[in-house]
Amino acid sequence: MTSEFQNKKLEKGHPIQNYLDETLLIHSITDDLIHVDINNDFQKFYNLFNQLATIEKRFERKENQLFPFLEQKDWTGPSQNMWSFHDIIRQIFRIVRQNIEDKNLISAKHNTELAIQNINRLLEVEETVLFPNALEILSDDDWKVMRRGEDEIGWMLADVPPNYPNEPEYIHPSQDTERRTEVVFDEKAAHYDEGYMTVEQANLLFKTLPIDLTYVDENDKVIFYNRGEERVFPRSAGVIGREVRFCHPPKSVDTAGCEKTPISIKFHLIKSL
Repeated sequence: MTSEFQNKKLEKGHPIQNYLDETLLIHSITDDLIHVDINNDFQKFYNLFNQLATIEKRFERKENQLFPFLEQKDWTGPSQNMWSFHDIIRQIFRIVRQNIEDKNLISAKHNTELAIQNINRLLEVEETVLFPNALEILSDDDWKVMRRGEDEIGWMLADVPPNYPNEPEYIHPSQDTERRTEVVFDEKAAHYDEGYMTVEQANLLFKTLPIDLTYVDENDKVIFYNRGEERVFPRSAGVIGREVRFCHPPKSVDTAGCEKTPISIKFHLIKSL
């Protein structure tokens, strides 16, 4: 691997980073396969071989995602040469499976080691030629489009890689303290306790709330009520400006639910049934 490529920092989810993560997995599998005793632990050998065989997903991503993008940039070498390398490894895998079916474990072990030799050579070419050049040739937009297409093919990896570019991590509104300065509000919007709304927006909000809301000012006069579709009790425009004590029957004035707040503002909030 070239030192320049080795030192290149790639974001998680970038197609090349996904290949590199798979490369580590492949080396781990092949190391185990080389050392497993097929005669005494055939099941382990068989499981590892099947895991290595998922390298087909890597080949398919290269052939159907990476190579076409490179062809569009007039680099056709990988399609013409590396694809045939894939096919050689595929053929060896088919032979190993036939060896296993025939219970020819010696040949199965030998041909698996031959496949590993070819895979190691392929990985070396990828890391010294294919990947460094692909990073130079393709734009970031190319990689973004390529990453979206990878989902349909899949990976050798147990966990699905993150999207590229990485999507922002979800932050619950109660934990979001960042002040955003790029937001543009309507020039008619007024500043409320938090945020800005126009009169039309505020009216729409109050109208669609599933509650009856009446606002009584510090002079004990009704100055607002909302016009929701579902009413708990009837009101009309004549109530605006009326003293709240006249809004209830005399016997219920003291218990009408119009409690004083610390700043002498009265209101009652009745949830819709």
